[in-house]
Amino acid sequence: MLPQSIADSQTLRVVLGAAALVVLTAGSALPVLPLRKADIAFRAGEAPYVQTRGIMAAGSQGAAPGVWYRVGVTNLSWQAIDDVQVEIARITPAVGIEFFPLPPLALMHDSKRQPTFVVNPGMEPDRFVDLASKIDATPKIQLLSYSADGLPLELPAGSYEIDLRVKGRTTWPRERRFRMSVDSGGRLQLERRR
Repeated sequence: MLPQSIADSQTLRVVLGAAALVVLTAGSALPVLPLRKADIAFRAGEAPYVQTRGIMAAGSQGAAPGVWYRVGVTNLSWQAIDDVQVEIARITPAVGIEFFPLPPLALMHDSKRQPTFVVNPGMEPDRFVDLASKIDATPKIQLLSYSADGLPLELPAGSYEIDLRVKGRTTWPRERRFRMSVDSGGRLQLERRR
């Protein structure tokens, strides 16, 4: 029950609670935006975050030695989050990329490349999105954010800081930073920084 002075007030009041941002007006309490519930997970060396077999380069006919990286999306709340997407918010240095954020990353094994998806509650990732891949023998990193022509964006082999952003209809955006680099053998490496 709300105190009478708040319940009778026509003035907009905002209260920040532990679970949600709530707007109080005209005697009602309506949840507006839950606090951070979606997050990005990554575990180096574990499947399905890392795939080292059957790596296909765009336009190639067969698999080659290389690596494919994915990140997981968790929902640390009690309700599903709709319209979730993960996007590359920034890349430093931004070699040849003129705008950010890049188009949303695609769900793992989603050939239709739907831009949004639903994430169910749980401490472990409910969904995984493809981030980047590299065939060891090639000088290019493929970012699995697809351009208008349906091809993945490419970066020259090098060292980059990548900020990923997860957002959904009922959650605040959350960013995580990763370092992506190519080792002396041509193998792509990924580590979470924050």
